[in-house]
Amino acid sequence: MQADHYYSHTPPCSLCPKTLSFVPHVTSNSLSPKSRFLPLICFLIALLCISFSAANVLYMASQEMMKVVERDSTTIKQNLKKLTFYYGVADNWCPQQYFEEIKMDFPDGDIRLCEKGIRHAFVLDASREVAAMITDWLQDILTRL
Repeated sequence: MQADHYYSHTPPCSLCPKTLSFVPHVTSNSLSPKSRFLPLICFLIALLCISFSAANVLYMASQEMMKVVERDSTTIKQNLKKLTFYYGVADNWCPQQYFEEIKMDFPDGDIRLCEKGIRHAFVLDASREVAAMITDWLQDILTRL
């Protein structure tokens, strides 16, 4: 009966998340001695999916590094009133020098320098703070319309 946990139609175990719905699940009525390895197979497929995701992230980053080699000032100028730029103080991906340069090139733009110490990967530990900050910005913009 313990096998029902791993082999139900919608598996509750963390090894077989719903995202792996393409993996055929069997019921306890059709268990064979070899089917006890199904959770391991699901786990290995999950690892493979994670590997593909990591490979896609790395590919995207490599493409970005090769193709985005300079700022598109023409597009920025055409859309300056619609854009907000937010630069970090200690951000190796986008150093403060970039803030100073764009501020000089577009003095009328909404270009801000972070004074809160939020890092580039803000989603890891400051997503709520950034969301609240952006909400305030949007409310301010909407009140001026």
